[in-house]
Amino acid sequence: MRRVALTRALLCCGVFCISAVATTVNFEGFVDSTILTNQIAGLTFTNAIILSRGISLNEFEFPPKSGDNVVSDNGGPISIVFNPAVGDFNGFFTYSVPFNLRAVSPTNVQVGSVNSTFSNNMALSGVAGSAPNQNLAVSSPATIANVIMTGDPAGSSFTLDDATFNPAGLPPGTIPILSGPMMLVFALLLAIVGAWAARNRLGGIPGNFAAILVFLALGGGAAWLSAQSRGRSSVPPRIDSVNFSRTSGAVNRTATVTARITHPGRIPQSVNLIRLDGSGSASVVGTLHEDRAAGDGVYTLQFEDGDSQPGMSQMRISAAFHGQIRRVMSPPVRLVAAEGR
Repeated sequence: MRRVALTRALLCCGVFCISAVATTVNFEGFVDSTILTNQIAGLTFTNAIILSRGISLNEFEFPPKSGDNVVSDNGGPISIVFNPAVGDFNGFFTYSVPFNLRAVSPTNVQVGSVNSTFSNNMALSGVAGSAPNQNLAVSSPATIANVIMTGDPAGSSFTLDDATFNPAGLPPGTIPILSGPMMLVFALLLAIVGAWAARNRLGGIPGNFAAILVFLALGGGAAWLSAQSRGRSSVPPRIDSVNFSRTSGAVNRTATVTARITHPGRIPQSVNLIRLDGSGSASVVGTLHEDRAAGDGVYTLQFEDGDSQPGMSQMRISAAFHGQIRRVMSPPVRLVAAEGR
């Protein structure tokens, strides 16, 4: 859940220095769909939910930076209140809409703000040049009482992993930088502006520079529209049907599950069988596979049904779709014990 890295802040007072602790929270150790509030000492979360790889999290679009868990916005912007206050905060964000991270002082004054580099940076559907898990940071000479993370006001628009913060008064632990492609674009724009300034001391934009600007704008807009349309459909993602069958009287108690998913935005390798235990905790039993030659959206898995008590198994299908943080879940099905058991 938490890991600690030692940093050293050297004071200009002769030969002594003070060791301080930078804390990283990786959100491991929580079960899927946990509503995060005050379970982590010194932090209070609002509108935050834990999503686990392969269960509720679409890790194909929103891969964790580390481990299996991330935290996502649940019904609104995520807020984290620090007790005690901190000097800086950074984390790794994957987002489906433009994203903002801002810091607020104990007197409710904004002391830092940073926007996402891209309109979205999903792994499969992100805009050209983007990559998931962008590092964003805020810091302030004043103390930071809380940070607010905003994507879609309705929620379900970004994930956060490996959040790090330092006690107030220390140098920031991580400095955010532009990604490689964005640095190249930035350098190119600087070169173009420099050439224009050298050639046009009295003002006026030459035709070739205007053409370059139009080309960049049209190219960027086309890439964004292409990424937005990839794998999307006006029909909401769904699992069409699920069927379970058991082998009657089998010694090894095998069962077969078949799911039909025809939505064009489905991610074929993402269809998992989930087992629910008596407490509601979920685990992945296996991945269903499609007969790609048939291409009919029918996925199948044969698995061992090791339940010792008739009727205790509850199963459901979890499938990921392009552009969606959360997987779509089928209703839970309680398996009926096979004859001869």
